[in-house]
Amino acid sequence: MSARALAPGESGEFTVSPQCRDENGKWKVCGQGQGRGHKHERYRAQCHYRDRNGVRHPLSRVAETAGKAETKLTHALKDALNPNKAEGVIKPTTPFVDAGREWIDHIKRSDSGLAARSVEEYARTFRRYIDAPAPELKKILAEKNGHIRDLALAEANNTQRFLRFLQAVADVYGNSAAHHARSVISNIVKRAIRFNALTHNAMRDVGQVASQTPKAPKPGREPRDTSRALTRDERATLLTYADAKATELTVNPRTQRKWQTAADLLAFMAMTGCRVSEVRELRWEKVHLDLCDCEETGGPHAIVLGKGSKDRRVDFPPSLAARITRRLEVTGGTGYVFSAPALFDTEKVWDQSGCAKALSALIVGAGFSWATPHSLRRTVITLLHREGIPDVDVSDLAGHSDPNVTRRHYYGRKFMGARPTLAAALDV
Repeated sequence: MSARALAPGESGEFTVSPQCRDENGKWKVCGQGQGRGHKHERYRAQCHYRDRNGVRHPLSRVAETAGKAETKLTHALKDALNPNKAEGVIKPTTPFVDAGREWIDHIKRSDSGLAARSVEEYARTFRRYIDAPAPELKKILAEKNGHIRDLALAEANNTQRFLRFLQAVADVYGNSAAHHARSVISNIVKRAIRFNALTHNAMRDVGQVASQTPKAPKPGREPRDTSRALTRDERATLLTYADAKATELTVNPRTQRKWQTAADLLAFMAMTGCRVSEVRELRWEKVHLDLCDCEETGGPHAIVLGKGSKDRRVDFPPSLAARITRRLEVTGGTGYVFSAPALFDTEKVWDQSGCAKALSALIVGAGFSWATPHSLRRTVITLLHREGIPDVDVSDLAGHSDPNVTRRHYYGRKFMGARPTLAAALDV
C-alpha cells in the first residue's frame, strides 16, 4: 500500500517497534521467533513528515520504553516544523528587504548553480520592484496596502498582501514584470522556510495576475502581439530591410557598426530561434565554421549557453554560415560575436537595453510594428512545427527541457481555421 500523501507541514502516523541486537551487534526489530520472555533492549518510534517546502523526510527517535520514544519523536517533529527556532540571520522578524538582500548575496556565489545572466536578472528585479521601487510604484503600493519592503518576513508572507503587490507591479510595469517579481519573492520565502523562519509560502496561493492598465502603443505602431509569428515571406522581408539599413552610409561610424551588428544578430535569431540574451553572450570560441557538412560534424554550428547553464548546439543554415563567416573576417574573431558596437573592445557585451532598441527599430522599420525581438524565436519554432519536425527535435533546438513547454507556449492554435479534411473523415 502506498504511503498517504502529506500536505506541507503535516506528519504521518507514528509507528513504534521493539528492538534488540543480533549476534553481529546490529539493531533489529524483535520478532516473535526470538522466544517467550525475550527482553526488548529499546524501542524505536518513527514517522514521515513533509516540510514547509513540500519535501518529504523520515524522522525517528529511540528510548528504553515505547512511551518515551513517542515523546521524543513528538518533540523532534515539533522542532522540525517549528519556525520560531530560527537562530541565524534570517528570522521571522527579519525585514523582508534584508532577507531579499541575503538571498541575492547567496545566488551570486558560484555554488548557487545559477548562470550569471539569471543572477543579473534576479538582482535587477529585486532592486527595481522591492528594494528601490520608483515613486509611481510606491504610490500605488501605499494606496493598495501592498508594500512588503520593510515588513517583517512573518508579516509580509501573506497571500492578500502578495497579491496586491503583484497587481501593483503589473499595473505599472506589465505582466512580465509581475511574473519576474513573483519568482523573486517566492525564492526569498523558500529560503526563509529552509532556515525555519517561516512555516509556509503564501505565494503558492496567489493566482494569476494581469495588468488592468494596458499601455497604449506608440504613435504609428500596432499593439504588440506576442502570440503571433512571422511568415516565411515576412521573415525574408525583415532581413532584407535590416541588411539595407546596415549598408547605409552614416557620418558616425559607430552608428553604422550598430546597424550592421543588429542586422547580423537579427538574422542569427531568425534562423536559429535563440533568445536575444543567448546571442548577445555568444563568444567566437563557441562558433565552429570550418567544418564539412557530413555526418561526423554536421556542418557549421555554435554552442549556445541557455537558461539554467545548459549548453546546446544550433546548426547554421547556409545563408547564416556565410553571414557569420563575413562577420568573422570583419571583426577578427575574438571576444563576443556581437560585442558592443559603440566600442572597439570585443570583450564588452552589448547591453540589453541598447540591443533591444536597435532590434525593435529594425522590426518596426520593416513594417512589423506588432512584433518584438522574441517574435523571431516564435517564428523559428512555428516554421519547424509546420514543416512536421518532431516535437522533441524542436524542443531541443529551443533549449526546453520538456517538449510540453514548447507545445504550450509556442505552438499556435487555430480554432477558427478551416478543416475540410477532418470534416470529410467524420462524414457518415
